[in-house]
Amino acid sequence: MSIESELIDVYIPSYNCQNQIVNVLDKINPYKNLFNNIFVIDNCSSDQTVNYAKQQEKNFDNKLKVIINYKNLGFGGTHKIIFDNTLKKNSGYVLVLHGDDQADINDIMPFIKNKNYTKNDALLGARFMPSSKLINYSFSRRVGNIMFNKLYSIVLKKKIFDLGSGINLYSRKCFENLEYKSFNNDLTFNYQNTINIFKNIENLKFFPITWRQEGQISNVKIFNQTITIFKILLKYFFLRKI
Repeated sequence: MSIESELIDVYIPSYNCQNQIVNVLDKINPYKNLFNNIFVIDNCSSDQTVNYAKQQEKNFDNKLKVIINYKNLGFGGTHKIIFDNTLKKNSGYVLVLHGDDQADINDIMPFIKNKNYTKNDALLGARFMPSSKLINYSFSRRVGNIMFNKLYSIVLKKKIFDLGSGINLYSRKCFENLEYKSFNNDLTFNYQNTINIFKNIENLKFFPITWRQEGQISNVKIFNQTITIFKILLKYFFLRKI
């Protein structure tokens, strides 16, 4: 299969976000012709997320498809499915936009409209750049995230503005080594994936985003996640393994 290097597939991981998924799709709709395919990949939601997403298919000229995981695979497990599917298709890039409407596709569209994204192997949305905007985001979470950004920056020897936001554009090069298959299936997948990308890819760029915390359901188990994040970093620092 030939790879069309500039084609972008959009994947929208979703879980119990019936109140946000239509907003996310409405924001994407004006740009649908700039993308190859658009997939909502649902992680066995127990609400109406899938039905609401399927109702939008008619507005996307056959470009929108809804995929339902065979079981709840977790945050990281869903990303593994996304990367697996991307490697099976002919697109050169994949845009991952979370279905909870915390990130906004409009923040990345300037790069896509003028095709500047082709100059980078990854465009990573960042909540903590000087020009980023955080709405209803607690002070303690800001401090915690910034601390981890600094720690990971020191170990990876590269400036990191975010270890995993709700909007990222990856070229196939970011995961062709298949190392992601061994990463965690929970939210800490982001941290392992960031290390993997930064140790293998040089041509990366962060861009500022607007991030909203407005009634979305958070699945973050703060204490356990914090311990795991430290373990991931220490393992890479001492053993150079993810």
